[in-house]
Amino acid sequence: MPEILISPLEAHQADILGRVLAESFCRDDSLRRFVACRPEQFPAYFSWAASFFLASGRYYAWGATKGEQWVGAALCIPSRWSAPPSLLRRYLALAWQINRWSSLRMGWNMLRYAILAGYGQEALSLTFLGVLPAYRGEAIGRKLLRQVLDASPSPVVQLEVETNNQAAISLYASEGFQVIRRFCVAGMKMQVMRWDRLKNTLQRAPDR
Repeated sequence: MPEILISPLEAHQADILGRVLAESFCRDDSLRRFVACRPEQFPAYFSWAASFFLASGRYYAWGATKGEQWVGAALCIPSRWSAPPSLLRRYLALAWQINRWSSLRMGWNMLRYAILAGYGQEALSLTFLGVLPAYRGEAIGRKLLRQVLDASPSPVVQLEVETNNQAAISLYASEGFQVIRRFCVAGMKMQVMRWDRLKNTLQRAPDR
């Protein structure tokens, strides 16, 4: 059986990151409503979102491969991350091209989300972690998560997860994440979980 390998993703691999995340979250109706796009627009959303972050040069992204197949990916944003005005203009222009109404709704949702989730604190934000549906149950998500934790330049890593996503919550809790707050935005019930390298004394769970 081919080994699962985790490797960093560079700016020229934005299409890989976008494709893997789009396929990983293609059945996530809550996220689709949050970004205010139709099902057929989901790949386009992740494609330009990946390009936006990777082009900034201020990201942390990894991809998981099994043989020749890309099967998972993770995207993180460092604390106090800020994009230059030129990149923000490109981001908004791309969103506008996809759907003018969606770009306005998504912008409003993202602003509320960032405030409620506590963005801007001294923590690495694990923004997306996804595994293709056909490859779930092979500990790929755990391998990606551990890569994020091991490589994080910050001793604190923060993420948000829907309260009904028990599989993801169990994974994060087994690696030492703890719930620090809950909030609701755009119909999604979320909880913020935090991992602290200095305080985390839990032994790692086995790869499964």
